Amino acid sequence: MPLNQPAPNFALLGAFDARQWSGADVIEYDGETITLPTYGLGEGVYEDALFFLNGRGVGSSSISGAIGSLGSALQDASSFGTTWSLELTENDRLKITSDVPFVISPLAADSLGLGEQDATFDLGDYSVEGNLDWVRGVYRGERYLISSGQFPPSIFTWPSIADQPWAAQDVVVAMRERGTVDDADALNPSDCLEAVVRTGASKEVRFVLNDEGHVEVWYLDDASSFTWLSDTFRARLGFSGLEVGVINGDGAVNTVTLTAEHPLPGALFPSRPFQDHHLVVEAVTQSRRLISGAYTSNHVGVYRQSQLSFDLDALLDQRDLYRHFTDRFVPYVPNGERCTFYQGWGDSRRSLTSAEVDENQLAYDLLYTSEDNGDVGRIRATLTSASYDLSFGALKRRVPVSMRLDHL
Repeated sequence: MPLNQPAPNFALLGAFDARQWSGADVIEYDGETITLPTYGLGEGVYEDALFFLNGRGVGSSSISGAIGSLGSALQDASSFGTTWSLELTENDRLKITSDVPFVISPLAADSLGLGEQDATFDLGDYSVEGNLDWVRGVYRGERYLISSGQFPPSIFTWPSIADQPWAAQDVVVAMRERGTVDDADALNPSDCLEAVVRTGASKEVRFVLNDEGHVEVWYLDDASSFTWLSDTFRARLGFSGLEVGVINGDGAVNTVTLTAEHPLPGALFPSRPFQDHHLVVEAVTQSRRLISGAYTSNHVGVYRQSQLSFDLDALLDQRDLYRHFTDRFVPYVPNGERCTFYQGWGDSRRSLTSAEVDENQLAYDLLYTSEDNGDVGRIRATLTSASYDLSFGALKRRVPVSMRLDHL
């Protein structure tokens, strides 16, 4: 199986309402003031935080310090051969194809699952398909060495350039270049926060939501500054203002990671897998009995729901989410509001059942995953039934929570 994890960690994300900061100055980056868009009617509310932070993609390589998507970076970084491409196969593995022979090996963690192997020749091209699964979770710019395999060899590293590692939300997002991918998730290519900051400063920047639910900002350390201009906007992303950046890389110009002290409001990342998730199906009809004794009905629709039960972390757990849940999750995700259920955090694609796979819809692509017949991938939903009595025993840990989510 692509993930082969029977009990992955999950996450819940509410919608992100940015209308409070419509047209507001929120960030200064490299001396440039970054202003959020002025939202019109029906604008400014993002389906969840990933749409707001990075638009489920990465920017092009057209500005300072940028490398673009993994595929674009591969072509740009190549020092031999003419054509290089990267794709996701029907087995949900990454595959590199070139017009010349090559050898690939990871320089550190093999997060793309490509391993160390020689390209094979097939139908006029040379290719390497990953012999391992790509790692779920935030992609942190791990690099690979690609060699011509000849003597003297031609060598280049990929994807980072000049020792500048760039993070992405996950491997799939790192393959999606905003403005070039055209599918149902390409909703915010120009008005997500990452795109707005890049455009305003003409320098690369990355915003990701990490595997514990904290926002990370990745920016160039040769920029004169990265500062918050709005305290309320900073707090909405979970930052206190006391964070200290961490330098990544060892080159002349590196990247800096600034990680929010607090979890993102409106997002919940328990430390344990859920206790139970099962489907509830409601078939809505209007029926009437006829004089003959037969029935007639007016079919309204069939509605699927997720009944979810899990343990909330409290004071004595791995992370204390008790007051985050009461103060910074429930107010942003009340009954009747959007709530996206990531059944396995680290794979941001939509959930797809096996019956929906056909000649026009692959089992795995940059939008959908059909792993475990729809039990992996995100479910777009609305929270419809939730009332919380957050009691615990002698120890403040494993607080039981239940909620119902209506699928969209």
